[in-house]
Amino acid sequence: MGRHSWTQKLDQCSSISTFFLKKHGYLKYGLQDGEISWNVGGRPSGSAIFYVNKDNKFMVFGYAITDISTGESRDVSYKTLLTTTSCNYGGVRYWFVCPGCNRCAGVVYRFQVDRFLCRHCVGLQYSSQSADPISRRFGVNYSYSDLEKMRKKLRVTHYDGKPTKRYKRYLELSGRMDRAMSWCSASL
Repeated sequence: MGRHSWTQKLDQCSSISTFFLKKHGYLKYGLQDGEISWNVGGRPSGSAIFYVNKDNKFMVFGYAITDISTGESRDVSYKTLLTTTSCNYGGVRYWFVCPGCNRCAGVVYRFQVDRFLCRHCVGLQYSSQSADPISRRFGVNYSYSDLEKMRKKLRVTHYDGKPTKRYKRYLELSGRMDRAMSWCSASL
């Protein structure tokens, strides 16, 4: 499957990461259970229960899948292995072992499949991978409307006579956008 034939982006599907599990303490103790839910466009898009067995290095997912055409719901439950790698300054880093290809992945995704898999198995790409060449060259993944929304959210542009971090970020993105547009008009 070629790069340009992918249409679904990573930010449009359900995912779970080892970073999330570690941040919320699920990898500290022997056996932990929890629930995670996802939103797409501000609306709930699903949830899953899970439990992590750090000692035996596996995680069990459980959730219900509803068939849109028939409205029938079925329960899905399966085990995904966890593995670790040593960090340079001590400790370990946890990884999922993808059930589809056995690769180590920090994040697994569920999109139109029954299981959580790595992005390669599901066939997903980052939004920046489908950006046009001009956006890639100048590092601009925003439209003018996105930039305008960012400007409207700025409540304070300066504090103690110095520009705030958000205002600096807005100015940087605005400058990139202007350079990209002037380059486009000059090359025509």
